[in-house]
Amino acid sequence: MKKTNWLQKLKAVNTFIEVFSAEHPIWLALIIFFIVLAIVIALSFTFYGSEFYENILVEAHGMIFDLLVVGVFVFWLQSLGVRRQTIKRYQEEIEDFLAWQEPEATYRIVGNIKRLNREGVTKINLRGANLKKAILAGVDLRGANLEAANLEAANLQQGNLVGANLTDANLEQANLSLAQLENARLESANLKRANLQSVQLKGVDLTTVDLAGANLEGANLEGKYLKKVNLAGANLKMAQLTKSNLVEANLEGANLYGANLSESYLVKTNLREANLIIADLKNAWLIEANLVGTNLEKANLEGAFLFQVSVGTDKKDGMRWLLEDMRAIEYNYYRGVNLQGADLTSANLTGANLKKAFLDGAHLTKANLTKANLEMASLSYTNLRRADLRGANLKGTIPEGNWLFKPYLEAALYDKYTVWPEGFDPKHAGAVLVED
Repeated sequence: MKKTNWLQKLKAVNTFIEVFSAEHPIWLALIIFFIVLAIVIALSFTFYGSEFYENILVEAHGMIFDLLVVGVFVFWLQSLGVRRQTIKRYQEEIEDFLAWQEPEATYRIVGNIKRLNREGVTKINLRGANLKKAILAGVDLRGANLEAANLEAANLQQGNLVGANLTDANLEQANLSLAQLENARLESANLKRANLQSVQLKGVDLTTVDLAGANLEGANLEGKYLKKVNLAGANLKMAQLTKSNLVEANLEGANLYGANLSESYLVKTNLREANLIIADLKNAWLIEANLVGTNLEKANLEGAFLFQVSVGTDKKDGMRWLLEDMRAIEYNYYRGVNLQGADLTSANLTGANLKKAFLDGAHLTKANLTKANLEMASLSYTNLRRADLRGANLKGTIPEGNWLFKPYLEAALYDKYTVWPEGFDPKHAGAVLVED
């Protein structure tokens, strides 16, 4: 019976110590310290003397130093352990929410991303995460795995995505303005109508990316390999595209106002209805490019190579009047490429199809227009000084103003609708009249 009572008392004491240590660990440590101190003093009181105190002081100094060194080391190790456990907890919470497609999962994932950033962690596994409309402006996701993640309409403005894996990611309408995307993987990513204004894309492969309607205003795409890339309706205003490869790329309806396309390759590129006002196309290659309805007003095409470009269109644009035998003849006029005021000095336009093109006020000094089709083109006050028009089709062309300036016209074709400047003899210049 007594043994049972003692066991119960020991259990009660043990329970009290456990509870007290859990709730008041510091107080428990102090109590134990003073109990041990009292026992030591009681047992060694008779030995106290001057020499004893000296030894005590020496030992105290050594103990203090040991405590300092050991304490700092233990604290450092403990802080490392706590940080590692904290990071692991955040990462596990993200993994728990990856398969959840509800908005709440998005908020929780975003919160943990920002917490991990505060811990200096950027390589986060976000594969397949639902981050639709997530606010991730300024986040650091360098080297993060965002493969197949849904980032539709997400705000990643000024975000750091250097080296991030965005393969198959949905970034439609996402805001990536001023973001850093150097060396990021974007294979088969959807960037339709995404905002990529002034984004850094060095080392990024965009060949399989859908950029239709994307905002790339001011983007640096110098030397980029963009073969067959879909940029239909994209905003490339003032973009840097020098020496870029745009072979067979789709730029239909794209805004390339003031863009720098000098020395770029635009072979079989679709530029239908594109805006190229004051664009720089110096020394660019425009072989078999589609320029139907393209606006090249005041564009710089100096030294550009335009071979077999297409500018015809089936879109009705109004009516035009010709005079024949003092009779007004009305006929449908269909819009061609707009090269009004364009600088085409020394441009190579051999065989170019410029039918019904607007070349009013354009500069074609020393341009090579050999065998070019200029049928019904508008050449009002066009500067053709020393231009090569040998074999060119000038049927129905109505130049106004002093436009000829001694061009080369050998074997150029004209018809009864071609209206030459007063006093000019086309036959004497070598041009050939084509009868109906």
